[in-house]
Amino acid sequence: RNSLCNYWIESFDNNGTSVIWVKVPTTGSWLTMYYGNATAPATSDGSGVFDYFEDFKTDFTGRWVKAENGGTVTQDISGAGTVKIDLTGTSGLRASISNSTPFPTASPSFFMETKHREGGYHRIRYYASAAPHTSASATASTSLGFDYGYFRSGATTDRSRIFWSSASAADLMNINTDYLTRWKITDGSSFEWSTLLMSNYSLVEAPKVTNAAQTFRHLTVQVTEQANTSTTVDWVRVRKSQATDPVVSVGGATAYPQLVRIDNTGGATVACPNTNITINGTNLSAATSVTIGGVNATIVSNTATQIVATVGNGSSGNIVVSTASGISNAYPFLVNQLPVVAAITGSLNVCVGNAVPFSNLTTGGTWSVSNGTGSASISSTGVLTGISAGTVIVSYNFSNGICVNPVSLTVNINAPSTLAPIAGGSTEVCVNGTSLPFTHPVPGGIWSISNGSGSATVSPAGVVTGLTAGTATLIY
Repeated sequence: RNSLCNYWIESFDNNGTSVIWVKVPTTGSWLTMYYGNATAPATSDGSGVFDYFEDFKTDFTGRWVKAENGGTVTQDISGAGTVKIDLTGTSGLRASISNSTPFPTASPSFFMETKHREGGYHRIRYYASAAPHTSASATASTSLGFDYGYFRSGATTDRSRIFWSSASAADLMNINTDYLTRWKITDGSSFEWSTLLMSNYSLVEAPKVTNAAQTFRHLTVQVTEQANTSTTVDWVRVRKSQATDPVVSVGGATAYPQLVRIDNTGGATVACPNTNITINGTNLSAATSVTIGGVNATIVSNTATQIVATVGNGSSGNIVVSTASGISNAYPFLVNQLPVVAAITGSLNVCVGNAVPFSNLTTGGTWSVSNGTGSASISSTGVLTGISAGTVIVSYNFSNGICVNPVSLTVNINAPSTLAPIAGGSTEVCVNGTSLPFTHPVPGGIWSISNGSGSATVSPAGVVTGLTAGTATLIY
């Protein structure tokens, strides 16, 4: 139920019969039609359903050749998309269109069909042709082989008769009425031409059949001979030929889960890992997962129409939302990858008041410090100075111009030790004399001398030897 099918709405009537063509993988496929969602995007497209489709909604230059000799060919792409062939000149002149490139077919037997209406009748020819008709001055029937179309009945220009190889039918057709001209063709074998009323697909007259050795891959429409004669073509399609047109057996309405759909990402098409993106759509409630390129994103918030998710590292590709109702369409999205950054090097312990350098092999980044239970400052070159005891986080932020990848290190800021006074020994010692050993209640320390006006040495055991007269400071 979550495999979307290509479809084309030929006609739609809220209070009557609608005609919708759906391309299905196999005969007997189960189809579910969802409706009633006013925000659902319009995806009706005949080019994904038929072997060939032209709705004239874009400039047809290059796809179709037009020939004008006293008449005009006008395309209207502002509305539904049409081409009008109008003979505005004097008698004997012509105007026509033909598709330039042969249309493809999936089987040797096929239908070519076109919807059209006439604004005034004299001679309007519709041809399935073996080659495009490129000259409005030439007679189409001579170059293409079959002379048929809709010709004026007597002096009445608003009524016509179907004309086939000089044999007029008795049935009349009206101006400003939608008709379907249909060719049922088997390559190199048979050729059938018929006209149907678009409102109910009823035949206006029995089909005309003949043998045909040609391979038909073009449609030519020509208006000839009389001013104020015109035809307007809505669309052209080519589809497989079957004994009967395919139909769908419609069952009762069933409360199937509603279609899950991603509509947009708020204008964003790219993001960096570990940042949030907004996914807007339909029936997104109770999402069980959001993946980007197959990598899970973390759902931050979730409503029926919106999901906020944190992008995971290493993900890039289509966004897919899974809910209890089904799986969404795949929505393309790009996730830029984080730059590779080396680890921070430096001491894990820094004393209050001390300045200690930190470094990183990845150059071009910036240093910062986040205070925790302790505090510190850091210079632009990575020198950390302890301010108060506790822990801080040293960060090095590197950007590749798109995404920033920070690396961090937790550092302890240590308070200075408070020690008991030095004991033992003597505050005076003679030059070349030695003192009694100095002691300290905390073992494991190191003795040193800071010379002042005098000088001395101290042994590892705390024995001071005087060198020159004056003062010196003993340090533990």
